Parts: sequence; structure tokens; C-alpha cells
Amino acid sequence: MNTIRLIFLFMVSLLVGLAPFVVAGETTLDIKRVSESGDKKLPKGMQRYVLPLQGCAFEFVAKEGGRARASESLSPYPYGVFSYSRYVNGRKPPSLYFSCRSGAATKVCPMEFKEYRELSAEDIRDIQMRKLGSLNSHYYTEAYISTSTGVAPPRSRSLSLCIGDEKHTLVTENGSIFLGTDPREIWQARNKPVLPISEEALPEVLEIIRSIRFLPADSE
Repeated sequence: MNTIRLIFLFMVSLLVGLAPFVVAGETTLDIKRVSESGDKKLPKGMQRYVLPLQGCAFEFVAKEGGRARASESLSPYPYGVFSYSRYVNGRKPPSLYFSCRSGAATKVCPMEFKEYRELSAEDIRDIQMRKLGSLNSHYYTEAYISTSTGVAPPRSRSLSLCIGDEKHTLVTENGSIFLGTDPREIWQARNKPVLPISEEALPEVLEIIRSIRFLPADSE
């Protein structure tokens, strides 16, 4: 009996000795989970939005203070707007105007941007057009930046975007996404670099595009 009792006490003391290590291991895992959760928190001043566009509901991240809403416009396609009613840090953040197309983006985008694809070298020069590469690792994208013609300076410079997957395709509408203005006449801008002020909003716009995620159909 004494021998059995000694063995029992030895086992208890062993478990007690291991207890701090078990707790420490669990604490480490908990810290890791908190850290992973913290990584998903948005930077200060940023907000997650949902644009409830019928057939193409999606979420994205942008500066606080905006409003995302579906619009009952006369567009033949479901149409949505994201905009701000006030200035943030001295200027108005970019507004987005999207319509939804059914079908795979790889088929829809080339048709929607057929005019860009068929521009002559002279037209490309006059509007200082450039095509951007992939903008969102999750979806097919096609995007062009160009400067308005046929208007007096300052002429707006904007980004036209088509983004989607096998089922959803978003296409920019209403003048695309405004980036900035060019104060020069067309002939003054020919063969000259694009002015930084003309694409002032581009970094912010690209961050929004990279954050786009389509939502499940039941959330539309």
C-alpha cells in the first residue's frame, strides 16, 4: 500500500509540475489567435462598405464617411453608387459608379472596352491613355486611364474599370473613376509626361479596387 501511495503522489507531483507548461502553451495559442484577429482590423480612418448591387453585391474598404447604395436610375443594368458628401483631409475622396453585367468577366470586359482596344495611335497619344495590369489578385480586371477630350482645361483624367469572375462583372459608369485634372490643352500635353496632379487619387483608388470582394448570392 505504501508503495502504491508513493507512486500516486509521484504522478500527481509530475502533473502539477507540467501544468505551467500546458497553460503556457494554451496562452501562446490564444495570443496567436488575437494577433491574427488584430491583423484583420482596418487601419484608423478606414471602413468596410457593402454595395448591395443586384446580381453583383460586393464589399470593399475605403475612408470613413462614405455612403454606398443601389440606385434606381434608368440604366438597363443594376446600378450602384459609392460617394462622399464631405471633404476628408482637405479634398473629396474618390466616388465609384458601377453597373452589374451577368456573365464571365473574361468575355464581358473585352466587349465593354472594345473602343479602348481599337483606338488609333494618335487617339491614344491625345488622351494619354495607358492600360493597367491586374489590379485584384482575386478577379479578372481590365482597366484604362485616359484624359477627357473636347473640353476646355482643366480636363479630367479618369480610370475605367471592368472587374469580375465567372458569374459577376462590374463595369464603371458615369465618367468612370475621377483621378484628377490636367490644366493643359491637348497639344500642350502631347508626348509629355502625365502630371502627378492629374492622377492624384490613383493610389487610393487602387487600394479600393484591391479590396473588392463579391458577396454570396444570398446576401444580395
